[in-house]
Amino acid sequence: QHQLDRGIPMDQLELLVTPNAGLAICTTPESKQLIDKDGSYSSLVTNFANMVAEHIHTVYPKARIVFLAYSNYATPPDYVKPGPNVCQIITAWPAADSLATNMAHPLFSEPNHKYQNAFKEWSKTSGGLGAYTYYGHYNWFTPWPMTTQMAHDIPTMCADPKFFHLYSENHPSWGTQGLTLWLFPKLMWNPKLDVDAAISEYDRAAYGPAAEIMKTYQK
Repeated sequence: QHQLDRGIPMDQLELLVTPNAGLAICTTPESKQLIDKDGSYSSLVTNFANMVAEHIHTVYPKARIVFLAYSNYATPPDYVKPGPNVCQIITAWPAADSLATNMAHPLFSEPNHKYQNAFKEWSKTSGGLGAYTYYGHYNWFTPWPMTTQMAHDIPTMCADPKFFHLYSENHPSWGTQGLTLWLFPKLMWNPKLDVDAAISEYDRAAYGPAAEIMKTYQK
């Protein structure tokens, strides 16, 4: 309510109803009937979001109800489809119980066909679509430029008319990810950005005479 009082439109707010990080699980007989064909809990989590949305929409019909498509509820559901204004943010989590993404490659490339299929199928029924990425990868303490991944993925996702949300988890030691963190918001602002020219601009400012050598390394 505080945000609404400040004049922010309800359709610009995200009301998150996702489970806590980890596995979604419920053992009631009613819940077991919603376990998807592949053993995932996507239908169960979607059903919960729909129930929350049904109540909230009686007061705020334009409210956007959001949950992460993550862990064992990342694949599109078999039995329950998202209701109006119920939206998914698809995570690029690499675990096998999720979408098993290979972060050395763009999300929209052959090694990540499972992610691509999930994005496409969620988009068909979603009230809105987002992505939770790991471009500032938190498991690597050394520089690992992900310019190729971002340059490929972000324009692809933004081309989907339902796409509204993009987030990246980053390493606490962000100093090793300077180029990635610099380029990410630029691509969010302009998905059609000339990435090669932008990297050259960064390298000239950051490394001076060593710019060309660093650009070779970053590729």
